[in-house]
Amino acid sequence: MPTTRILAVSGSLRATSLNTAVLTAASMLTPPETEIVFYSGLADLPAFNPDLDTGEPPRPVQILRHEIGKADGLLISAPEYARG
Repeated sequence: MPTTRILAVSGSLRATSLNTAVLTAASMLTPPETEIVFYSGLADLPAFNPDLDTGEPPRPVQILRHEIGKADGLLISAPEYARG
């Protein structure tokens, strides 16, 4: 049974995303005691606005916060634009 839970977040929504491919490759190299869980709700998240971050957040934000809370670590692969 896995003892370490890693939440993998791809910053790209493209079907053929290299960022998702990197996370998939990482999951194949993970030791058996580590579980990689892929977060799939990126497209549902609203744009971040600190002025609106009060009270009860939208359901997609609640889900992401819950998943982060259950994770022992985060693995984020974010797109690079124009060699930024």
